[in-house]
Amino acid sequence: MAAGLLAATFALLSGCAPSTEFAIFEREQTANDVLPDSFSGLELSEDSLESSRLSGTYGDLTIYLVRGGDAPGGLAPCLAIDAASGPGVFCGGIDGEVSTRFPGGTVIELVGDREPEDAGWTSVGPNVRARD
Repeated sequence: MAAGLLAATFALLSGCAPSTEFAIFEREQTANDVLPDSFSGLELSEDSLESSRLSGTYGDLTIYLVRGGDAPGGLAPCLAIDAASGPGVFCGGIDGEVSTRFPGGTVIELVGDREPEDAGWTSVGPNVRARD
């Protein structure tokens, strides 16, 4: 009985916790996931390069996720965005909160797997949403 209560309590609490899960990293990297040569001028670790996953495109932006932010263990997810103006990598903390704004007002945001849908945002692909 106590074990069942403990499991139910854990399920309830985990459903209310902010999402920091990124299932996109659980699959193997494919050829489409590899960052293009435009990122070669940026200082990215080998771990970041090996962890890149294509999430999707939004307008003229191609959006990847990579691991390697400044969080303990270097596991924080980052947005790696290839734009007409050049590539950029945007990292946050271990909680996965990353958001960046582009000229013209487009905002790209990294979200966890369990992040609820939010009005005004467009899902770009796994773990990424955008709004103008």
